[in-house]
Amino acid sequence: MLVGAGALRKATEAEPQTPYASTGSAAPVPATGGPSIAGQVRDAEGTGVDGATLTLTSLTGHQLGRTVTRSDGRYSMPTPDSGSYVLTAAADGHQPRAATLEVGEEPLAYDVLLAGTSGPDDEDLSRAR
Repeated sequence: MLVGAGALRKATEAEPQTPYASTGSAAPVPATGGPSIAGQVRDAEGTGVDGATLTLTSLTGHQLGRTVTRSDGRYSMPTPDSGSYVLTAAADGHQPRAATLEVGEEPLAYDVLLAGTSGPDDEDLSRAR
């Protein structure tokens, strides 16, 4: 599932987030003790993307964690444990990006490059009316 642009919000500092482990019950249980994933979300020009939302999910689709980048595009997110996860990054004005990551026993450095959206600009829309 992709996050719509309206669901994203800007933040000047990363919000503290609690990762969750799937226990098979309806209530999420906070995960502890896993290695972290950290890096920077950048645009095509190499500039850090402020307020990008990163979501960590299991390979079966359960959301395990979520965070928002700081003003320089940097982020850090703990994982429940070592293993394979899907990290999705999304931000206003950029196409979302997802990657499957293999997290070992040590923290993982992972930078994300977000491409700009493609489509007509406002000038093209005004001429079409």
